Amino acid sequence: NLTSTTYGIMVVRDFDSSCTMSSPTINDDDLVVLLINATKCFSGISTRTDVSGSIVPEYGINGVISFTTPSVYVDPIVELQ
Repeated sequence: NLTSTTYGIMVVRDFDSSCTMSSPTINDDDLVVLLINATKCFSGISTRTDVSGSIVPEYGINGVISFTTPSVYVDPIVELQ
């Protein structure tokens, strides 16, 4: 529910069904998309903001995220990476 103040995970591939709503475990060979409500999550993410972070799966290789938000939010969904 991305109308709340949290982020969400959309599961694309999860061979062992370990990434559930109650226990979102991301492990080796899983493929997920992170969804963020930019106006509500983290007290809002402004335009032209540098954002970085890391994803640490229970198993597998850590991922690094780094992007700058667009200069204007035109569409409700923005693909950043």
